[in-house]
Amino acid sequence: MNYDNNGFIAGFLSNLPAPAMHEPDEYSLAVIENIVNKYKKMSIEINQAKNNTNIDTNIIFVMNETFSDPFNLEGIESNKDPLVNYREIIQESINGNIMSPSIGGGTATNEFQVLTGISMEPFSAHITSPYVQLVSEMKNFPSIVNKLKNLNYRATAIHPYSPNLYRRTDVYNNLGFDEFRHENNMIFKEKISKKHRYISDLSAYQEIFDVMSKSKEIDFIHLVTMQNHAPYAVKYDKADYEVVGTGNNVEANPYFKDLENSDTSLKTLINKIDSFPEPVLLVFWGDHLPGFYKENILNNNSMQKMRETPFLIYSNKYDLNEDIKVISPIYLGNYITKILDIKITPYEAMLRDLENKLPILENSLYLEEYSKKTVPGRKELSKEAQDLLLEYTLIMYDVTTGRQFTNELGFFDYFE
Repeated sequence: MNYDNNGFIAGFLSNLPAPAMHEPDEYSLAVIENIVNKYKKMSIEINQAKNNTNIDTNIIFVMNETFSDPFNLEGIESNKDPLVNYREIIQESINGNIMSPSIGGGTATNEFQVLTGISMEPFSAHITSPYVQLVSEMKNFPSIVNKLKNLNYRATAIHPYSPNLYRRTDVYNNLGFDEFRHENNMIFKEKISKKHRYISDLSAYQEIFDVMSKSKEIDFIHLVTMQNHAPYAVKYDKADYEVVGTGNNVEANPYFKDLENSDTSLKTLINKIDSFPEPVLLVFWGDHLPGFYKENILNNNSMQKMRETPFLIYSNKYDLNEDIKVISPIYLGNYITKILDIKITPYEAMLRDLENKLPILENSLYLEEYSKKTVPGRKELSKEAQDLLLEYTLIMYDVTTGRQFTNELGFFDYFE
């Protein structure tokens, strides 16, 4: 696929072995030790009023393929709203937008960032597929999977498609999942119709509850759906939508119908969570916008808008209601530890500190907490933000390419 998309020369060069990051000038054991001690102290202060006993809440991650709010973009109109249920659900949830890695793609990159808290921003430009280029090579790295398993969760990954894409079989094993259900071994495989190529959201949600109903432990279930994957034009004889402004109605009208089906299935998922006899916390987000938007939409909307996808966090146990505005995907894990009142590691304390100062941390898109406008580069950030980002960069280098002082110093461990 790499050679087919990029040609021989670019494909060959991108496949050459190269370090994920160049060594920062400031990198040394002493510097890493200072950073670890800073966040170790912060985590100890946060953990004083917390304990990791009696955690009883199942956690469901749903990264929904190409789930977006089209009306978040200037210039889009439709005869119907495909997200009626979603707009009701967010009234009783923590909600906002997250920044997708790109437009029309980047599913596995988004997934990687959420599961690890590792942003792609500090890495070399040739690192475009972290599942292939990083996870299969790294032996020790942070993962919400391992964190929850240490709290006695059973971890299951579900992806209703080929297990070989992005080396997910190996990746999920390396991340610490106990089980991987995919299109070859799932129980529920129904599609919306014979014209649909992909297993439906509703079937994938049925698979979630099959796992939870059979499990004796508390569950962490991570689902990456496929229903809304392109192309769209072949999916419906009649989509019942009349969309204006995209520049590509042939794809847009059935895409809106896909969104409607996802919206209906999301409502079913919420109802099942409400009736489930155990506490459940749902984290739901879209991976990226569709890639069919034409020049008029791209010109009339900022790069930030073109990369914003919805997220929500819903619980059948906790009363959640907050508008987060917009954050990078590396911060979603922060809300798990806050809502469930779980002790955090120095690494997680760093991610909290980083979110407070830089809620958007992406290549060419940075947003400080007091600013209303993103900037395209680090040099345009305040000195405080630049210093914090340098600390994060040094940690990322140590974890992925460096000498892994962080593991020796307990950066991913709890401290009392």
